[in-house]
Amino acid sequence: MEGSTSKHDSLVQKHVDFGILENNIQDPTATPMYLPMEFLKTITCDFSKEQELGRGGYGVVYKGVFGSKASRGLAWPGKDSRLELEKNPSPWGRASP
Repeated sequence: MEGSTSKHDSLVQKHVDFGILENNIQDPTATPMYLPMEFLKTITCDFSKEQELGRGGYGVVYKGVFGSKASRGLAWPGKDSRLELEKNPSPWGRASP
């Protein structure tokens, strides 16, 4: 997973907007927000098994690691739903603190 961490760091550094998203997600007073697919893939190492925290009735929960090395659990629906969401975003692309 060492290689994926450095890949993660370089992707996060390339996207200034990612820093704003990170701050908003970690703010306990922030309202839920839509998150870009690229951002979700980056903070979950492309939804890797190593980042999987568990499974529930609505799908998989992944650990999202931010540039600051802070982490947050992100719920994500199953694979078929994920493919559909890439075409038609919905509230599943949101995170709340």
